[in-house]
Amino acid sequence: MKKEYAIRLIILIAVAVITVGYGIYTFKDARGAELATQGEGEAQKPIEKLQLNDDIKKLIRANRFQENSNSTELVEKFRGHLYNYTDFKDELREEEIVLDFGNRPEYVTIEQAKEDIDYMFKMLKFGYGGYGFFGGDEAFGRAKQEILKVVEGNYKEISRYGLVEAIQASLSFIQDGHFQIEGANTFKRKAYINNNEYIIHKDEKGYYIHEGKLKNYVKAINGTEPDAYIKLSLDTEGNLIYNFGALSDKQTEDIDVALEAGNKKHSLRITLS
Repeated sequence: MKKEYAIRLIILIAVAVITVGYGIYTFKDARGAELATQGEGEAQKPIEKLQLNDDIKKLIRANRFQENSNSTELVEKFRGHLYNYTDFKDELREEEIVLDFGNRPEYVTIEQAKEDIDYMFKMLKFGYGGYGFFGGDEAFGRAKQEILKVVEGNYKEISRYGLVEAIQASLSFIQDGHFQIEGANTFKRKAYINNNEYIIHKDEKGYYIHEGKLKNYVKAINGTEPDAYIKLSLDTEGNLIYNFGALSDKQTEDIDVALEAGNKKHSLRITLS
């Protein structure tokens, strides 16, 4: 029977056919962006270079990632993320892989939805490079069953919106910046937010902020160890300091900081943005 409501008509899936590089983004620094906007006839100002002190250089070298593996070892690591295909009997035939988004019905029957789901998961297994990396048959099989459960909970038919919503929810474990369902990413983007109002230092007793000459030690943040919200930074002179900060999927986040100075204890609510 001709597939009138195949997945190619119901949802749009854009996937990357590579296994590495998921969700990696690069941004120009502020000075680079400024120079890029200058007209061709304008003389570009020289960039002043900040000279890092020796302690900071040592810290950078100590934490710099170095890949010591040779090319053969790297290839083997890459192979470990690839799916091990034992046969291709379930792969879609070439004539079945036709993308046509001209007819996208608002509702489909339960049987048509099941057919579409089966079609989609075959496409993912044999056409998506991240299939093995994100869990292979176990993870994708579980997601398929979750979607079918939603579909079977409807009577006679399901809306395209309802089907797409179920697919997006069940495939949310695919943290790939190139992967989209109906134009929406499953990748959870995070940005660095921080607070520059307080400069944090560290000594043998721990992290602290100054209040006049008094050292207020950071004992906890949100009731737990503070390390998750304290990040290395540099001041305007190039000295090593710390800031309150975190990677977050929110634009702002409030944190409760417990401070202690001698026998005195108090707390601050700080906003990261």
